Amino acid sequence: MTLASAIGGQKAGKKGRDTWRTPPPLVDSLIERFGTFGVDAAAQPGHAIKGTLGWFGPGHEDPNRQDALAPNLKWDMNCWVKRHGPIFLNPPFSMLGDPSYSSKIGFMHAAKYQSCLGVTIVALCPARISTAWFHNHVLWGAAEIWIPNKRLRFIDPVTGKRAGSPSAATLISVYRPNWVGQAVIRGCQMDPDGKITGWR
Repeated sequence: MTLASAIGGQKAGKKGRDTWRTPPPLVDSLIERFGTFGVDAAAQPGHAIKGTLGWFGPGHEDPNRQDALAPNLKWDMNCWVKRHGPIFLNPPFSMLGDPSYSSKIGFMHAAKYQSCLGVTIVALCPARISTAWFHNHVLWGAAEIWIPNKRLRFIDPVTGKRAGSPSAATLISVYRPNWVGQAVIRGCQMDPDGKITGWR
């Protein structure tokens, strides 16, 4: 399965959840802390987060950028991104772990691998802490894990409205080049709109 086939339609995943969008107040908070993002690694046409200079996802005019999980693909676009800020990743939540039916890796494994190529990645993922992908590629892959005190309500891709309360909290995982070891886990304060009001 390619990324294009997984999130190419409005109804991909469970009720279209693989295409839910990141609330702008959270994006603003992440940019304030980590800087303007150079690339959105899992976007759709017209919906890459603001300020990015490039994006990957189905519908991209460049076929080489339609699948962020394609083998040998570099998210830094041949070192171009390193001069323009970190990479943002709000991946399809149905594609976080390594699939058993394919030789491809999942998004969290990909984030860990891409950071080893010399880029910083700020990724969102659900707090499914008992899964293999979380232990192998987030807890032992990210440099920092930020835990908000509220659950993040994503934007429905069809209605443009905020979704209801999700079943799990959303973590902010920060992957940094040359990081070795277990992630440092910290808390942050989030308001009901998704804005981070305090990093602890």
